[in-house]
Amino acid sequence: MIAKVTSLKNAYIDLTEKKPDIREKEAFLKVAFTIAKINHRSLIINDYLQAVTLVDCNLGASKLEALEKIAKGLV
Repeated sequence: MIAKVTSLKNAYIDLTEKKPDIREKEAFLKVAFTIAKINHRSLIINDYLQAVTLVDCNLGASKLEALEKIAKGLV
């Protein structure tokens, strides 16, 4: 699963054309793991996708749709 999350993280970086610092990357993972923990399950790709939408509130609809398509391809 970590490889799939890494692939989605790299896709996010490519789409947004910005290089998040280590704190931003850590924030995405912390939020994703918290979402999984709240739902009493292991981390899934949709948890990371939801974390990205929560942490990056300026993410455009077209970029979000592209990330969702990538996530569906990774599942």
